[in-house]
Amino acid sequence: MAERRSVATVALRWVVAIAVVVIGLGVAGGLRPAWLLGLAAAFVAFAVMAFRAARRLESSLTAIAGTLTEEGPNAPLPRSGIAEVDLLTDRVAELKVRILGQAEAADRQQRLRDAILDSLGEGVLLVDHGGNVAYVNEWLTGRVGDIGPVVGGIVPLALQRLVREALRGGPSSDVFEFGTPPRTWEAEAKPLGGGDVLTVVRDVTEQERTDAIRRDFAASASHELKTPIAGILAAAETVLTAFDDDPDAAKRFAEQVLDNAHRLASIVGDLLDLSRLEASKPVLRPVLLDQVVEHEAAAQVEAFTEAGVDLTVHTEPVTAQVAEEDMALAVRNLLENALRYTDPGGQVTVRLSATAEHAILEVVDTGIGIPMRERPRIFERFYRVDAARSRSTGGTGLGLAIVKHVAERHGGHVEVESQLGRGSTFQLRIPLDRSDGTGD
Repeated sequence: MAERRSVATVALRWVVAIAVVVIGLGVAGGLRPAWLLGLAAAFVAFAVMAFRAARRLESSLTAIAGTLTEEGPNAPLPRSGIAEVDLLTDRVAELKVRILGQAEAADRQQRLRDAILDSLGEGVLLVDHGGNVAYVNEWLTGRVGDIGPVVGGIVPLALQRLVREALRGGPSSDVFEFGTPPRTWEAEAKPLGGGDVLTVVRDVTEQERTDAIRRDFAASASHELKTPIAGILAAAETVLTAFDDDPDAAKRFAEQVLDNAHRLASIVGDLLDLSRLEASKPVLRPVLLDQVVEHEAAAQVEAFTEAGVDLTVHTEPVTAQVAEEDMALAVRNLLENALRYTDPGGQVTVRLSATAEHAILEVVDTGIGIPMRERPRIFERFYRVDAARSRSTGGTGLGLAIVKHVAERHGGHVEVESQLGRGSTFQLRIPLDRSDGTGD
């Protein structure tokens, strides 16, 4: 490495070298001692002036460098009074502005890239050929926590294994569970040019859940439809054979055909209601909810009387922007559910009230209650707490699923509180201010 020297040192050395050469030539040329002494004095004075000028130049350059490194790139550069140095300062200032502009542009590009990658709804992880984590977006760190600077610090371990396989030269993918509660992740790692590996991670928990619901729905719907159809076929065949020989038996089986046909019609009707709720937006308009509740309760009075269950309704005037047909359907299903699971001598109470933001409908029964482990699933399609009781009373297993859909498409929600053997309380909350919906 070359020896570093200051400007003043270099200038002084050059002056001394020139002085030695000139004086040496003078001595060789026979100059008088007085001339030699004067020449030496002149060189000494010149050396002093050169040294001072060099020190001033050195000080100016040092001040410029110090301003850039210590006070930051935005600090104004000092002026020296030396034309050449000030010209250099101007060029440095222009270069500084250009570099700062490029740095700001690069920073904007990086922020834009991060914003785009974070908005994808997927995790992005880049590992270089040396096994160092070059980039990870916030979507991924927000769900799995901090990821270490090297491949060995990647969590979960299933993701680390995928990256290692891709670093060895081939793409890899996997589906695994991670987190508490566990969620399902799908990851794919691909080698890039230069040996780097790009890994994309997706949270497919809801997709898996939706697929499972669809599979269960198809199986449950097939089973539910199969039961009344089989009953209708068997009863119809018996009616044909017993119509002449045993009119009483024929009548009983004809009644079974009718009951199963009603059950089949109920299932199909509920399926059509669910399909409509999922496929369309509600047509909202101002509706007197108290009138809807009272009308649906009045329509159920006879059924409650026959079952020996007391029905009490308490409402206050409430107007909300809702789809009237949907709200009537929700109230009807809540009443039918309460009646189905309340024994004779029990009571069902309906209350409608309002807060500043929500209309609140409560249906309280003194029925059999719901076990704690069953509550998370009662709003699933075809799920029944007591399947035998539900079928014997004509339940399709779709009523509470319909109530949930009505609540959600109005921006509300439904929840339940229950004590086993003491009854249940279903609460439906609907926002009062819903003026943004239009039907199709």
